[in-house]
Amino acid sequence: MAVFAIAGFTFSAQDRASIGAIVRYGLLDVSRLIAATMVVIFHASFFTGHKLAGGALTVGYHGIHFFFVLSGFVILTAHRGDLGQPSRLPNYVLRRFLRIFPPYWLALGITAALIPITGGVKPLNAATFVRDFFLIPTSVRDFPYVTPAWTLHYELMFYLAFCLLLVLRPVFGALLFAAWGTAIVVLERSHVPMTFPASFFLNPIIVMFLFGMIAALLHSRLSARAGLIIAAISAAWFFGYGIGRSVEQWLVSCPYYISFGIPAAFMIAGLAAFETKRGSLSSPKTEFLGKLSYSTYLAHAPVMPLVLMLLPGLSPALLCVAMVAVGMLSGLLFYILLEQPTMRVLRGWIYPTQTRLSSLPATG
Repeated sequence: MAVFAIAGFTFSAQDRASIGAIVRYGLLDVSRLIAATMVVIFHASFFTGHKLAGGALTVGYHGIHFFFVLSGFVILTAHRGDLGQPSRLPNYVLRRFLRIFPPYWLALGITAALIPITGGVKPLNAATFVRDFFLIPTSVRDFPYVTPAWTLHYELMFYLAFCLLLVLRPVFGALLFAAWGTAIVVLERSHVPMTFPASFFLNPIIVMFLFGMIAALLHSRLSARAGLIIAAISAAWFFGYGIGRSVEQWLVSCPYYISFGIPAAFMIAGLAAFETKRGSLSSPKTEFLGKLSYSTYLAHAPVMPLVLMLLPGLSPALLCVAMVAVGMLSGLLFYILLEQPTMRVLRGWIYPTQTRLSSLPATG
């Protein structure tokens, strides 16, 4: 297999032996749902004015940053056996399409149906709906009708860029990715003004995907004990700095791709290393929790305004609790009643000889 080099890393013999194996990381599945819950808590605090717990609940916003890093880890880990093999491109594209669009379209339909009742981030019209249907961005922070789905704009861009690693020799693709990340950091640190679409393609968010890819290369080189220690320290930094950043404005000066992207990458690498060396902790329960994360991420925001309408007299604290409960329940019902049956039908139609796709959990 061709060498894949990023910052001097190559695939070890152990790495090459595991290429093509189906691996699930139970701890990462659980962490995905924790990150989705953080986003739900953030939006609940948003609807109540960000004043609960002195504003510390806004740390939930950084669950999004964890998702970006995890996505880079997952995609490289899941498809490293496809690097430098253009014939694998159709399968890669189909798998990414199935993971992102069908659940998103279901959530978009629900959101559009609720907009006349709850309102929305923008007026409902055909042209905007079509653009949102295909997740076509018009600005750096273009909020679709499904508000959290603004992150999917960057997710799709990363998926498309990753195609280069399949069609080019891996070393060339890796050099392009390294150059992309370096250009983003240099331009961001130099405060070079940019307008859309350059500001979109060179957004520092992309660096967090690249951190995830580096974590995918690093984790097999860590022992189980080192991985667990690194993950614990990184998690303490991630949440501690996040809470501090929420209540102390002077901490905001550190770029978020450094303050959250780096600890998230070490957290993910550490957890994956622990399971790689000690054995997978995946089970049907952890797999279910991992799959539930994307449903929760998509489904909670459209229904939260209903809580405001139905329970206007609640105190901010109780209102926040009610919103979190409704948000989590909406994700569960969305997955069980809509996403799971829909994906079962689609996969049965596309893969008639298989009961499910062979893939690692992908982020939302």
